[in-house]
Amino acid sequence: MGLTLGSVASLQTGFGPSAISREDRQRRIEIQAPISGRPLGPILADAQTVMAAYPLPLGYRWEFGPEIKQGANSFSSLWLAVGLAILLIYMLLGAQFESYVDPLVIMVSVPLSLMGIVGALVLTHRAFGLTAFIGSLMLVGIAVKNAILVIEFTKQLREDGMPVRDALLHAGSLRLRPILMTTFATLGGMLPLAIGIEAGSSTQAPLATVVIGGLLASTALSLLVVPTVYLLIARRSGDRFISRRTKPAAPVVSVGTDVPV
Repeated sequence: MGLTLGSVASLQTGFGPSAISREDRQRRIEIQAPISGRPLGPILADAQTVMAAYPLPLGYRWEFGPEIKQGANSFSSLWLAVGLAILLIYMLLGAQFESYVDPLVIMVSVPLSLMGIVGALVLTHRAFGLTAFIGSLMLVGIAVKNAILVIEFTKQLREDGMPVRDALLHAGSLRLRPILMTTFATLGGMLPLAIGIEAGSSTQAPLATVVIGGLLASTALSLLVVPTVYLLIARRSGDRFISRRTKPAAPVVSVGTDVPV
């Protein structure tokens, strides 16, 4: 005689999960919510505050999902990339100028761009996310070009015997036009992306916003701060600030005797 289900179990109508999700052989419940109108950072901070005050039953714990963890790891990797980019630029400039001091003067334009980055993000009410971090990495290479143009031409004029102050004034006036041309060309290319006209472009808009703000600040300030720093160091160090190949050669005096033919 066969057994029926009612003889071994009690049947009742109720609600239960349609699927059971597991991770590391433990049950897992995933809670998702769309993000709209607020940056991800403040939302995560609010979620952490709420979950910290919520009493979980014994044996339960909570943590952020893999997307959030992957974003944190990406930030750590990008910080390393920024450091390596700055080091590589310094090494290349040191090899080009044959000096340890000239690249340091040029690299002053990099922290100046941070003022523009912060100002642009505050004015546009955009968060400093992963795309904005990538834009900052791009800006490290873009911001130094203006200072390179001014310092390189200044060194050429000093090779011809011009005083350092006159060389800086002359180089700044002659290199102003190409600096503005390249800056406006870059800004024009980034402006449509920063406005975010097309659908889905809002995720890439912080990248263009960071580049535009940082480039405006570095261009405006590097034309004033970088020559000033160069002038102060040049006056303190004198001829030691000029690389060996830029020092004028000592006059050669030949002494001989007239031999009658």
